[in-house]
Amino acid sequence: MSHWRFELSEEDKAVKVYDTKILRKLWRYARPYLKLLILNLFLLLSLTAFDLLLPYLQKIGVDNYIMPRGREYFGKEELPGLEESEGRKFLDTGKIPGWKLRELESRGVLSPEKYYILSCEKEDLVKGRKYFKTERHIFISPGELKGMNIKEKLALREGDIKGLGRVVFVYFMFVFLIFVFTYLQIYSLEYVAQRITYDIREELQRKLFSLSLSFFDKNPTGRLVTRVTNDVKAMNQFFTSVLVFIVKDFFIIFGILFIMFKLNPFLASFMLFFAPIIFLFAFFLGRKIRDAFRNIRAKLAKINSYLQESLTGIRVIQAFAGEKYARERFRSINTEFFLAAIRLITLLAFFYPFVEFISTLATAGVIYFGGKGILSSIFTFGSLVAFLSYIHRFFQPIKDLADKYHITQSAFAAAERIFTLLEEKEYLPEPERPVYPEIKGEIEFRNVWFSYDTEWVLKDVSFRIKPGEKVAFVGYTGAGKTTIINLILRLYDVKRGEILIDGVDIRRLEKGYLRRHIAIVSQDPFLFA
Repeated sequence: MSHWRFELSEEDKAVKVYDTKILRKLWRYARPYLKLLILNLFLLLSLTAFDLLLPYLQKIGVDNYIMPRGREYFGKEELPGLEESEGRKFLDTGKIPGWKLRELESRGVLSPEKYYILSCEKEDLVKGRKYFKTERHIFISPGELKGMNIKEKLALREGDIKGLGRVVFVYFMFVFLIFVFTYLQIYSLEYVAQRITYDIREELQRKLFSLSLSFFDKNPTGRLVTRVTNDVKAMNQFFTSVLVFIVKDFFIIFGILFIMFKLNPFLASFMLFFAPIIFLFAFFLGRKIRDAFRNIRAKLAKINSYLQESLTGIRVIQAFAGEKYARERFRSINTEFFLAAIRLITLLAFFYPFVEFISTLATAGVIYFGGKGILSSIFTFGSLVAFLSYIHRFFQPIKDLADKYHITQSAFAAAERIFTLLEEKEYLPEPERPVYPEIKGEIEFRNVWFSYDTEWVLKDVSFRIKPGEKVAFVGYTGAGKTTIINLILRLYDVKRGEILIDGVDIRRLEKGYLRRHIAIVSQDPFLFA
C-alpha cells in the first residue's frame, strides 16, 4: 500500500546551505586524491606560463625581425646597442627595455625615421643606396629598399629570416608542450572527477538503502533517481570545469596584467578599468542565476518523479480512463519547468553579450590608443600585436570565470540536495547492544499504535500468535493488514507499544538477523534486472 504524497517532497523544502559549508563537504571527497590534484595544478600552471609566453614571442618576432628597429639617437647618455657612423649615433631599440624606450621618446632624443639593421657582409647588396655603416652593422632606411626584387630582399634580410625561424621554432616547441601537458591535465582531472562522483554515488546508494520506508513514502522514486544521476552529474561538472581551472584563470589574469604593465602601463590601466565592471556584474547577476538553477533542478525532479510514477501505474491510469487528467497534470509540471528554464536563459542571454560588448570596447580602445602610440613612435607594432593577443586571453578567463560561476551555482544547488539526502535522519537505528535469541516463532503485539502521517492506522492493537499457528488477517483495503506485516519485519517502528518475538522486543534485534528468520511472499511480483 503506497502512502506517498506529492506535496510532501523534500524538494519543495530545500534548505539553502552556505557555499563555504558545501565546499568543506566537497573537500572531504576530494582529499583522498590530493596528490593528483596537486599534479593537475602543476600542469595547469605550466600551461598558463606557456600560453602567456606565446604572444610575447609574437612581439619578439615582429619587433626584432620583421619591423625596422634601428633609430638615430640624439642624446648623450650611453646606452646598450649604441653605434656611430659619420659622427651620427644609431641605436638598436630591440636591446632597450620598453620603459626606457618610452622615456627616450618623451625626451625627443630618437629620430622618427626607422632603419633596418644588417650585417656588414651585406654591404655589396646595398651599394648605390644611402646607408650608414658602423663597425658592426649597416643601418638603412626601408625606403632605400624600393626597387629591389624579392630574391634580393630575402638575401639582404637573411639574418632576420634566420632569427624569425628561431622564434617560430621556439613557438612551435611551446605549442607542442601545451599539447602534451593539456592531454595529461585533462586525463588526470577527469580521472579524479570520475573517482569523486563514483564515491558520491556509492555513498548515496548506501544511504538510500539504509533509510526507512517512511522516507520513501514522502519522496517519490523519480526525485531520488535524479539525485543519483542529474545532481551527481552537475557536481562532476564542477570538479572537471571549476575546481582546478579557476586557479589557472586567476594566474592568467594576473600574469597578463603583469606583462601588459611591462609593455605599456597606460594601455594596461585602460584595460584594467573594464575588469571590475564585469566582475561586479557577474556577482550581482550570479545570485539570481543561482536561484534560477535551483528552481530548474526542482522542476526537473518533479518531471522525473511524475513520469516515473505515471509509467509505473500506467495500467491503473488506462483502466480508469485517467489519461486526460494525467496529461493535464504533466502539462502543468512541464509548463513550470519551461518558465523556469526561460528565466535562466534570459539571465544568461543578457550576461554573455554584455561581456562580449565590454571586451569589444576594450579592444577598440587599445587599437585606437595603441595605433596613436605607433604613429608617435612610443609604441612598437609588435607590442600592439602582443597586446591584442593578450586582450583575448585577458577577457577569456573572465568569461570562463563567469561560466565557472554559473556551473558552480548549478553544482551547489545540486550539492544542497545531495547533502540534505546524505544527512537524512529518517532511518531505523540498530540497537546499541543487539541480542541474538534462538527464534521459535512466537509473535506478540502489545498495545501497538501506528500511523503513516497524522491518521492512525493501528490503534491499541494487541494479539499473540504462538509458534506453529496459522493466522489470517482479513479486512478492507487500508485496514492495516500490510502494515502489520511491515511492522513485524521492522520496516517501520511503532509509535506506541511494542512488538515481541519470543518475548524479545524486535527493536533489540539486529534488523538483518530479524528478517533472515521471516519469509514473506509479496502480492506484487518484482523482477530484479
